[in-house]
Amino acid sequence: MMGAIAAGVSAVASIALAIVAGLGLRQLTLTKRDMKTRSERDGIAYAVAQCRIFGDQIIPMWATVTEKLAQGQKKQIEIQNPRGLKFDIKDPKHPIALICRDWIEGVSGNVTSTCLALLNQVELFAMNFTSGLADAEIAFRPTSDVLFQIVVKLYPFIILLRTDRDPTLYFNTVELFQTWMQDKSAATIQEQMVDLQNTFDRLQTGAKPRLVVKGTEF
Repeated sequence: MMGAIAAGVSAVASIALAIVAGLGLRQLTLTKRDMKTRSERDGIAYAVAQCRIFGDQIIPMWATVTEKLAQGQKKQIEIQNPRGLKFDIKDPKHPIALICRDWIEGVSGNVTSTCLALLNQVELFAMNFTSGLADAEIAFRPTSDVLFQIVVKLYPFIILLRTDRDPTLYFNTVELFQTWMQDKSAATIQEQMVDLQNTFDRLQTGAKPRLVVKGTEF
C-alpha cells in the first residue's frame, strides 16, 4: 500500500516537475524573443539618431571640405571604379600610395586638418554600424551616397595614413564602405531585374517598351 502511494506521489512530482520545466523553458523562450525584439528596436532607434548626427554634423563638414578643395583648385584623383578601391596597401612606395602622396602634398595644412576631422567623424559614425549597435539597413538609404562620396574623395588621406602610420586606420569606415558598396550593387541588379521583367510584361501584352536611361552613380 505504501509503495503504491509512494509511486503515485513520485508520478505526480514528476508531472509537476515537467510542467514547471516546460513553463520555465517557455518563459525563457519568450524572454529571448523579447530581448531580440527590444534589441532590434533599440538598433533602429540608434540608427535613426546616427542619421540625424550625419545630417547635422557630417554633411556640413563635407560641404566645407568640398568647398575648400575646390577653392584650392585641387583636381581630384580620377577613380573610375569605386567598388574596386584597394585599401590594403602597406608599401609607401606602391604606385597608388605615391599618387596619393603627390596629391596630398598639394593640399594646404588647414584643408588637410579639416579633411582628417571629417574622416574621424565618419569613422565614429561607421563604428556604430559595423559593431551592430545600430541597424545599418536603416541608415543605408539616407546616408550611403554621401558616405561613398566622402571615402572616394578623401581616399588619398586614408591610403597615406595607412601606409605611413597604421594599416588598420579607418577600419570601420572602410568596412562599412565595402559592405554598402556590395549592397548597392545588389540593389542595382535587383532594379535592373525589375526593369527587365516590366519590359517583358509589356512585350507580352503588346505594349511598346519604354527606353529608360539612368544616370551614373558618381
